[in-house]
Amino acid sequence: MINVGPLQVCLTERTVFRQDVPCSLSSRAFAILEALIASRGTVISKDKLLEHAWPKRIVEENNLQVHIVALRRALGPSRDLLRTVSGLGYMLLPQPDTASSERLARSSDLPPVDRLFGRSSAVHEVLSSFESSQVVTLTGAGGIGKTSLALEICHLLDSAFPCIRFISLAPLQSDRHLKEALLSSFSDVLKGSVLSVEELARKLRDFPCLIILDNCEHLIESAAYVTQTLTLGNPSVRVLATSREPLQIHSERVYAVPTLACPAPLAPQAEVVETDAVKLFLHRLRRSSAEFQIDESSLGLIGEICRRLEGFPLAIELAAARSAALGLDTVRMHLDDRFAILRGGSRDLPPRHQTLRAVFDWSYNLLSPTEQMLFRLTGIFVDGFSLEAASALMTRRGVSEAETVQALAGLVTKSLLHIDRASPRRFRQLESAQAYARSRLDELGETPAASAAHASFFRDFFAKGPYRSEQISVDAAHHVVGAEIGNMRAAMSWAFDRDERAHIGIELAGTAVPVLFELPLLDECEHWASVALDALKNPNVTARPVQARLGILSAYASAAVYTQGPSTQVESTWKEALLLAQTSQDSGHFLRAIWGLWNRSLYAGEPAQALTYALRFRSESQRIASPLHVALGCRVMGLTLHYAGKHAEARDELIAALSTSEIRKFRWSTTGVRTDQIAAIQASLARVNWFLGETGDCLQQAELAEETANMAGHELTIAYILIEATIPIAILQRNREALVRAVGELEIRCRRAGLRIWSACCDALAWIAEAMDRRLTADELLEMASSIDRIRQTGYLAPMPLIIGEFAKALAASGQHARALTEVDQALEHGVKHESWWYQPDLEGLRRSLDDLGPSFAGK
Repeated sequence: MINVGPLQVCLTERTVFRQDVPCSLSSRAFAILEALIASRGTVISKDKLLEHAWPKRIVEENNLQVHIVALRRALGPSRDLLRTVSGLGYMLLPQPDTASSERLARSSDLPPVDRLFGRSSAVHEVLSSFESSQVVTLTGAGGIGKTSLALEICHLLDSAFPCIRFISLAPLQSDRHLKEALLSSFSDVLKGSVLSVEELARKLRDFPCLIILDNCEHLIESAAYVTQTLTLGNPSVRVLATSREPLQIHSERVYAVPTLACPAPLAPQAEVVETDAVKLFLHRLRRSSAEFQIDESSLGLIGEICRRLEGFPLAIELAAARSAALGLDTVRMHLDDRFAILRGGSRDLPPRHQTLRAVFDWSYNLLSPTEQMLFRLTGIFVDGFSLEAASALMTRRGVSEAETVQALAGLVTKSLLHIDRASPRRFRQLESAQAYARSRLDELGETPAASAAHASFFRDFFAKGPYRSEQISVDAAHHVVGAEIGNMRAAMSWAFDRDERAHIGIELAGTAVPVLFELPLLDECEHWASVALDALKNPNVTARPVQARLGILSAYASAAVYTQGPSTQVESTWKEALLLAQTSQDSGHFLRAIWGLWNRSLYAGEPAQALTYALRFRSESQRIASPLHVALGCRVMGLTLHYAGKHAEARDELIAALSTSEIRKFRWSTTGVRTDQIAAIQASLARVNWFLGETGDCLQQAELAEETANMAGHELTIAYILIEATIPIAILQRNREALVRAVGELEIRCRRAGLRIWSACCDALAWIAEAMDRRLTADELLEMASSIDRIRQTGYLAPMPLIIGEFAKALAASGQHARALTEVDQALEHGVKHESWWYQPDLEGLRRSLDDLGPSFAGK
């Protein structure tokens, strides 16, 4: 009986048993098994298996595959004993010993290996070399296929070694790095710390393992020392090295990896197809372009290309890929003097870097002068670019838009650029291609001029970009503008890097930074606005463009009120913008500054101050006769009157704003605040209706406004509706479920947009929800108090009367009656001081309840 995994095979009686139970196999499957057993441990070709199972018959290869599947099914858990050897055939591995289940796990870090061509004899020779030598070094030029061959051998020897470790030396820069990588690779199989190669060698004594050291040439001496140390006195250790030169140690067997066989000139088509070099070329070509048509003429060209490349695998692969883009004849015509480009260079550079450079050098030299210029300029872009952007840079070089279009199409055809799948109107390139293009730009001294043109284009783009269309949706605005954020960052980083370029950065920031607020990306908006404002204060920067300065001031203050809070710095920035707009007679920025001062006052819990700005906003809107801003003035006035406690008048103003046709037609265009005005007004109306006693469907109205904003996807609008309407109404209705949901949603929106003042409210609001359900402990009340203090620190005091009222209720419910009275009294004093009357009657009612019930309030 012969054991094959769980099977017991009797060749003389042609029977198969599994655990003493007969196992049914067809006669063909048994014949295949018989041939595999006869060649166990070595590869047997498909042709030999077919001949043995179907003697003197010609059958399709898929018949063999059917029976291979049946054999693996019979092997069950041991199916891996029957291995497929890519491009060669099949191998039945030796029967594992009884201790195999106790073996340590092999490394799962082996890189994948693609199909090999023309390497069957190399595989057999290297495998036989290990029978007499502990060390085998695969030598040859970079790109000859040493690593691929090593990995194929590694997979074939997988069952023979309980431990296999693959170490790539290419990214390692020193002998120390090599030793560290080696020791680290064994950390999972050796107990205790191993601090040296010598100690590792002692630990590996009587421990069978295979170590692959890949790309040794730049650390050749260290690799030789490591190999000799590990194998000396350790007969169970095998090392497979790849290098451009031998390790030159005593136990080494060197195998020079050959080039692939090429077809002879004038060879018949059948012979051309069967040569290894052409097989590799066709394999790579079909992977690059499945629809590429192969005929007798194209096979002749392929044969010639392979011969001129001397069967060099990497050169053939690159040629095949380029042929898919440029055509076979073009590649053939440009092979003169190109061999050096496809080979490796000096030892101090990693081979893959040399090869990558060679690929792009070769492709670059195939381009027309206009294509070369465009390709260089594409290196200045980040995350892609549009035709408009590329044309703007080329126009400065005297190239027409039509010529740019033609050159762009050529670069796409030649695989140096590709169309962005996410945005068909944009173009992208691989990072390596961009790095190469940028290096060419640097070499020719063109980078400064290209960077200036790049910054100027995006200054104008953000000034007149399509996102400024009144009717564009937020999603569309995000798509158009968000795609260029990488270019904006790169341009501003370049411009603000030196004082002499700062004027470009200031102009760019004046148009681009407001966009960051509108997206909204508030943290980044504040950052770049701060950088630009610092540059404006720099005495070495003489340029002070008024419009850019206005845009930067407005964007900074607009973002800072949400990231820092309604601080005095925000107020002073808005006042500076107001004065500058007034001096320059810029009515748009003048209105925006008034809006900003009104918004800051309202957020600071100062309705009386906010009212002065609301009246000024209305007056200025009427003066310039802008129906849209008059309608926005109604919203401003309505919200201010609500916080002043005049709810009926507030509702009239809000209804007037909502009924204005302009605000429906231009719903996204405001004084620089890209908010869905309809959804915001609907939310405010829901809140005001509650205080007018119409409490029935207020929460539903607020949630409807929230859903409207959700449809648009604007984070700032959604968060505004949550904090201004959904959450306070849920609290007033004592709807804990709605409150918990809304607070969770607010946290998400604030995190995405950088709305720190509203994010600071979330903890306190969560405690309010908790207090609705039960009495809080003393420690929990301390945490709630701390969360309220964090809100105070931001200066965002608008919601504090409601929050303090809820805190007082939680204190009183837990028996802290005196402190509850103190909190309510302080909230009432704030309301009187700033004429914030919107929640004053409720606080007064709470105060009376606390007085009337006294300590017994806890029981109520």
